[in-house]
Amino acid sequence: MRIANVVVANVVVANVVVANVVVANVRVALSEFIGVDMFYLGKVYNGYGALVGGGLELDGDGKLVRVLTAREAENVRRSHSSGARESSVATDERAAVVEQKPVEQTLAPKQAPATGNPPETVPNAPEYAPPFVDGALITPGFVDIHCHGGGGFAFPDNFKPEEIETAISTHQRGGTTAMLASLVSLADPLPQIEALRPFCERGELAGLHFEGPYISQQKCGAQNPAVIRPVDVDELRSWLDACKGWMKTMTVAPEAQGAREAADLLLEYGAKPSWGHSNATGEEARAELDYVVEAHARTPRFPKGDVPQTVTHLFNAMPSIQHRAPGPIREFIQAGRREEIACEVIADGHHVHPDLVEDVIDYLDKNDAMGGIPHAFFVTDSLAAAGMPPGKYTLGGLAVEVRNGVCYLEGTTTISGGATVLADHFRLFARRGNLHIATLVRACVSGPVHAGSLEGLPGVTLEFEPGVAPNFIVFDEDFTTKHVVREGKDLT
Repeated sequence: MRIANVVVANVVVANVVVANVVVANVRVALSEFIGVDMFYLGKVYNGYGALVGGGLELDGDGKLVRVLTAREAENVRRSHSSGARESSVATDERAAVVEQKPVEQTLAPKQAPATGNPPETVPNAPEYAPPFVDGALITPGFVDIHCHGGGGFAFPDNFKPEEIETAISTHQRGGTTAMLASLVSLADPLPQIEALRPFCERGELAGLHFEGPYISQQKCGAQNPAVIRPVDVDELRSWLDACKGWMKTMTVAPEAQGAREAADLLLEYGAKPSWGHSNATGEEARAELDYVVEAHARTPRFPKGDVPQTVTHLFNAMPSIQHRAPGPIREFIQAGRREEIACEVIADGHHVHPDLVEDVIDYLDKNDAMGGIPHAFFVTDSLAAAGMPPGKYTLGGLAVEVRNGVCYLEGTTTISGGATVLADHFRLFARRGNLHIATLVRACVSGPVHAGSLEGLPGVTLEFEPGVAPNFIVFDEDFTTKHVVREGKDLT
């Protein structure tokens, strides 16, 4: 291969065997230099909140080579101490700089090829300073299983391919590498199903969430009450068939007529009931919770450790706790403590008071038997307004406006959803400092992954495995997103 008019054939550059000569003072695009690795530095947590290293090394194809130790990460930083600059653009646009200085091995060398001459070590030859991104913290990409849109477009209302792509990319660039597309109560969701399913099949979406229409008129929130109705199992079956396995969750009120039949049918198709938008008593909620636990015990549908049911945005659109009638909220929280359900929490600082968010997350993350799977986790419930300035938007045909960072039904004080990406929630609570970073990682990764049974889907990383293209976020010291990598590709 000829680079900058210098012929190279069997050299060691950045610990990668390329030629038997070391090239100095040459700038080459990484896309032209097969085998050059990229380094992302910062404390690395896996999706279960375990601290596993000090950085990540990716090969030229975006696959993980290894998780670096803290010492190895520091050696990468030192290799730049004489002036090589930190990379700040996307991988395929980055340039590698080879500097003239004495050789001083700082990283474990890769093996020479099985055939051909071994690479030479040349005294006083230049050392390659590997391209890298320097951060403070690296987590797996976040997973949002309740999201209605972003970038000016909402999945229930704007479902042309380019509109769907914009909504998805808004969240991906913000650090949400896997997500469900949430619908709302609609007269006929089949057009949206047909439009969204190809994005599931291509791996851009992890599935679909139906928020209604089998919910409470009294607790419909920002949904159209004209299309809320009792369960129709034939109608539901037609939607499940049209989804072809991509319906993952469906919000149902426990007291809705036919709720138990809906739960049976959802489980039959490998989907989960998500109890919410409910005016149920505690007794009504407990009866449905127990029924699903028993039904799943008889015929397990989900991997061991995954719950068979979830709660749609705990606290919101359900009766408040009263000391003589604690209602469904207590039932949901205690079922989470028993590992029978996983509870969504909208942690944007507006839907639920931050102190209460911290209490619930902490309480449902404390059971050692959970094995790194919390039973309360963050969701955005975001609308088209995510990633957009204040203004007017639409959700399920209803007019919505953003005022002071909060979405309301137009002309009312009814909160209608979120205007954030999940990394905004992580940053808010990381800066507050009351929950451990490991707890927050679980609330954004292992919690939603196991609640939705999404392990193994594109965009989902729970463990950093060599040879696999990873999904991760690099944060700075202030917990601001610095780089996002999805399936090995830097989206920044």
